[in-house]
Amino acid sequence: MSDPSTGWRERIGEDEADRHERQAERFAELQRERSARYGSGRALHRHQRVALRASLEVLGGLPEPARHGLFARPGAHEALIRLSSGGFDVQPDQVPDIRGFSVKVLGVDGPGALGFATDSQDFALINHEHFSSPDSAEFTEVTTAAAGGVAGILRALLRRPGLFGGVRRIKSALDKPFTGFATEDFFSAAPLACGPYAIRVALRAAAP
Repeated sequence: MSDPSTGWRERIGEDEADRHERQAERFAELQRERSARYGSGRALHRHQRVALRASLEVLGGLPEPARHGLFARPGAHEALIRLSSGGFDVQPDQVPDIRGFSVKVLGVDGPGALGFATDSQDFALINHEHFSSPDSAEFTEVTTAAAGGVAGILRALLRRPGLFGGVRRIKSALDKPFTGFATEDFFSAAPLACGPYAIRVALRAAAP
């Protein structure tokens, strides 16, 4: 394995703020529709399977690239865990879906990603090493189209035939067999900043 590098760069498009606002409005619209059907809840990952209290222990002797933020000092932290199915709907476990494993670590302090101080650190993980879409634009279009079922996907493809690859990738992700939250590996599909390094988080199952 090569040495960790600080040579990464975040590329922010000129239209990113406006694009993200439009995407957020679309997800908010779908959230309102589903909340009218199921009761108040999230947009994606609406179907919570279980919520748990936990303890996260930061070990000593970590390599230098890992010793930043939450991991700078050894110690134990209270944490909350949320296990979920990824779609907009509340549906049976046997329905193919992306699975989420989220950890909120409490009792930390420092600047948050959105520019204000925070007392917690969130890790949002899924049972795939990579997102099915290369960027947020395709992810939003394909995901919100899928919320309308087969008819929604067909309408999206008629508007933008170029989305076929994205639809195929997300279908492949949904078709991946899922054995359970205790036996699957979970990943932060997008990179995070850890001091000067870009990292990804992996949660490995203790046994298959």
